[in-house]
Amino acid sequence: MYILYSNTRRLPWILTTLADQILKLGGASTEGIFRVPADLDEVMSMKSRFDQWESPMCQDCHTAASLLKLWLRELYEPLIPDQLYERYEVFRHYKFRIPNFRQADTSFPS
Repeated sequence: MYILYSNTRRLPWILTTLADQILKLGGASTEGIFRVPADLDEVMSMKSRFDQWESPMCQDCHTAASLLKLWLRELYEPLIPDQLYERYEVFRHYKFRIPNFRQADTSFPS
């Protein structure tokens, strides 16, 4: 199931649901939101419920963030395809930031 993002783009419901929960639970002002792990038992319990198309409310922002990270890791096709990941991995060795990948390489998808 998808949530309509605009006239042409749709986002997976789990992505929008977890992002909303992270914000509602104060994730925007929580230090280390994607670094601090949540309780593993709670994450697995919530994952099981989401896998059954339920939409439970997480207890804290770390649980929602951990579920979002888990969902991204388990994508069948990675968010950044392997051929692009390998190509851009060299950029992490530079000491400066590239302001826009599209300026650096026109093959980056829009």
